[in-house]
Amino acid sequence: MKKNLLLLLFILFCTIDGISTPLKATSIKVSYLIDDTNNLEINDLKTKTFIYKWSSQVNLGYTTNRVWVKVEINNTANETDDFELRIPKLLTDEIVFYKEKGVTWNTSEVGVYHKNKLGSPSGYYFPIHLKKGNNLFYFSSLSPYAHMYSLELVDKEKKAEYNFWLTIRYGIFIGMFLIIVLYNLFLGVNFKDKIYFYYSLHGVFIVFAMMSIEGFLNLNFLELSSTVKTALITFNISMVSIISSIFCIKFLNLKVKHKLFYRILIGLISLDLMAYLGTMLMNFNGYLMTYKLLATITTAYCIIAIITGVNAYREGNETAKFYLIGWSVYFLGIISKALVLFGYIPSSPYMNQFYSMAISTEVILMSFALADRYKSLEKDKKKLTANLESQKGDLDNVILDNKMKQGYNEQLVHKLTAALSSGDIKTDLKSVVNDLTRQRQIEEKKVYFQDNLEVVNDSFRKKLKIDFPQLTPSEIEICALIKLNMKNKEIAEFRNTSEGAVKVARHRIKKKMEIEGKLVDYLIMI
Repeated sequence: MKKNLLLLLFILFCTIDGISTPLKATSIKVSYLIDDTNNLEINDLKTKTFIYKWSSQVNLGYTTNRVWVKVEINNTANETDDFELRIPKLLTDEIVFYKEKGVTWNTSEVGVYHKNKLGSPSGYYFPIHLKKGNNLFYFSSLSPYAHMYSLELVDKEKKAEYNFWLTIRYGIFIGMFLIIVLYNLFLGVNFKDKIYFYYSLHGVFIVFAMMSIEGFLNLNFLELSSTVKTALITFNISMVSIISSIFCIKFLNLKVKHKLFYRILIGLISLDLMAYLGTMLMNFNGYLMTYKLLATITTAYCIIAIITGVNAYREGNETAKFYLIGWSVYFLGIISKALVLFGYIPSSPYMNQFYSMAISTEVILMSFALADRYKSLEKDKKKLTANLESQKGDLDNVILDNKMKQGYNEQLVHKLTAALSSGDIKTDLKSVVNDLTRQRQIEEKKVYFQDNLEVVNDSFRKKLKIDFPQLTPSEIEICALIKLNMKNKEIAEFRNTSEGAVKVARHRIKKKMEIEGKLVDYLIMI
């Protein structure tokens, strides 16, 4: 219980994000305008009608049109330069921020296609001058990524606090995933099992995709060209679904057990690859194409993964329980993120925390699923080894029985030959008939004991295996024969062995079971 609590606290710490505290002396009013022509300039906005939002946030989902946002800040305190306007939206092609300077407008440009000197781990910060009364600012954005912008006024201390906690968060988050990935790579090499490599790749791309969605690749200390940034972001988002689908196929063995789900996931992989290539080609050729299709494919994959997990668990696959729980948590995180990206629900620090927590929990639970799978494989391996030993014992008995029958047949031929050449043929033939009758009785008794042995084995054997796991399959069979009240001689005939070997086996069984009294009395009571 304590370990689970510490794990939960660790995940919460890894998902810390700043939650804003509004400044009492200011109020922010936000409105937006979608430019259907993509030709509007800043000076054209005075005659345009903006749609007001009753919050400091705009979430419009995916659109290929330029979005204009008007920010009106009412300051009841004295004139100041101590504040910056924070936009925690690092993943965007371009944001152009406008602030008045006399009769003109000063601009600041950030995003994938710019150097991002105003960027930091917690967002973009635009220095502003606040006069007493109303202050007007604009920013516009043209981007294939979701348009969701939360605006906040912060001072230097608040900015430093945001950056500190988010830097710590990134560091711990990457460190946690790095440990899990390296550990599973080690297991993959040690066990020679490719599924651990797929899971390691799954963890790597989840981290990269999450950091891409949060805009980490846009920060100014990463000296990457805009083309490389765009390619990496799109590649990371696509590979999450592709590698996760492959992991799902391998983990649940869908190619063999559930061909329908296998074909569906292969179809999603193909669709994801085509969407990735199509998005890249369109954007590189100057045609803006949103990432809505990629986000939809990821959401669809999560739904299919949960359905396959439920189906596998219902069919008795015990290793699917952690898989199912992990993907359920991941699904909730992805769905919540998708609803935000599609513009159906507003973005908030709480939603970001939930998304990060869901991803962290999913990776940890998948590690448990792999560990559970390994235990299950080891259990099946031991069971298979025991069955092989039992079958080997049965085969040895069959071989020995055949040898004894061959020896008996040779004796029979010898006696018949001797009878034909003797003077008292009637007496000799009578002896042969008696031997055949006795042999037939032995065979009938064997059949009778074999039938009863199978009945006894159903419940008796299971109990012996649980209570005395040190007994071998051969010893368990002897116990079953003793329970049927067979004598040592009968057991020897049944197992085609010597009476002395049966006595030694009984002594060994009694010693293993640590029984003081008679073995037969104890076995009959079970």
